[in-house]
Amino acid sequence: VLTFVATASGVSFLGLGSAFWGVVVGGLAYNLLHRRFAPLNNDTQ
Repeated sequence: VLTFVATASGVSFLGLGSAFWGVVVGGLAYNLLHRRFAPLNNDTQ
């Protein structure tokens, strides 16, 4: 949905069109939603 909104908005920023910003927003959203966190290791010896 975020990618569609960014692309459909028609925003042109820094000379780059909305298709580019749609790809950027989609990539950021994907990375945030699929981030894997390293397990915490609290073993102190």
